[in-house]
Amino acid sequence: MVYSAPIIWADAPDPVHEVLGVLNLLVWALFVADLVVRATLSGNPAGYVLRHPVDLLLVLLPMLRPLRVLRVFTAMQVLIKQGGRVSVGETLIGAGAAAFLLTFIGAVAALDAERGQPGALIEDLPNALWWAVITITTVGYGDLYQ
Repeated sequence: MVYSAPIIWADAPDPVHEVLGVLNLLVWALFVADLVVRATLSGNPAGYVLRHPVDLLLVLLPMLRPLRVLRVFTAMQVLIKQGGRVSVGETLIGAGAAAFLLTFIGAVAALDAERGQPGALIEDLPNALWWAVITITTVGYGDLYQ
């Protein structure tokens, strides 16, 4: 939400954007703290960072920060492995939720990249969602034409 709200609600009042900016920094700080703690607890911080370069890139490169949500999927895999048996229904619900979340993130990223650009056709969330759904459910041609 902290990532998508300012993109979806671009004309929000300045105080809303400021609060979301602070929340985004707090989330980033938690990811930094998580990386530092995990690296320290590993007993070999440099080796840990070398074995987990994606975690380091997510902390260092702002344009990759929306991908932090992928950590949720990693956590889900750990819970499934530790929880033992998982029913088919739970697996389908998890897969559906993951597909929805990734589609939504793709739509928001497309909206962020397209909105306000010359010749852009994705200027609002419904068009962005349409593009994302059509792109993932067909051969990848989710283009919008007017």
